Amino acid sequence: MINKINPEIAAHNIAAAFCAHEVQKLPESAFVPGESNATSDIRNIWHLYSNVYDSVFEMALVDNELSSDEE
Repeated sequence: MINKINPEIAAHNIAAAFCAHEVQKLPESAFVPGESNATSDIRNIWHLYSNVYDSVFEMALVDNELSSDEE
């Protein structure tokens, strides 16, 4: 029996890892409240998270269905 992947957990964990990597690249000014570029940086990280989450979620669903078909 093949274990199924939890799509929500997998998507969150992978998206969070991608974002953590990108956050490390941000300048210190990105963490200053009210800094004009901070909003743009936050928006970019949010878009990265949502795009990676959606992609991984869909892949996990497909993998789960394929593993069900093989059983």
